[in-house]
Amino acid sequence: RLSADFKKLASLENQQQENLVLLQNRIKQQDNEIFTLNQKLLEANLSLENNRQQIGSVARQKQVLEIQLESNQNLLQSQKSIISSLEIDLVNANQVIAEFRDNS
Repeated sequence: RLSADFKKLASLENQQQENLVLLQNRIKQQDNEIFTLNQKLLEANLSLENNRQQIGSVARQKQVLEIQLESNQNLLQSQKSIISSLEIDLVNANQVIAEFRDNS
């Protein structure tokens, strides 16, 4: 009877050892999965930071373009004023020429 108890005990110890090995393997597998997930998270963070920098760069470019647009609009208005003034000068010059012809 004592021999049967020892056999059961030995069998239980073997089962516990097998369960321990299975558990250790599962822990190693989960460690690998965690490592892989951490790597993916790091890559995602790097990508996010890169996107943030690009957004900042685009925002600065937008500001520069808005300033250039405003400057170009001001220049256009100035050129329109000059053209308008030149048109008035041209009309006046044509009137002077017409009067000169009439008087000649």
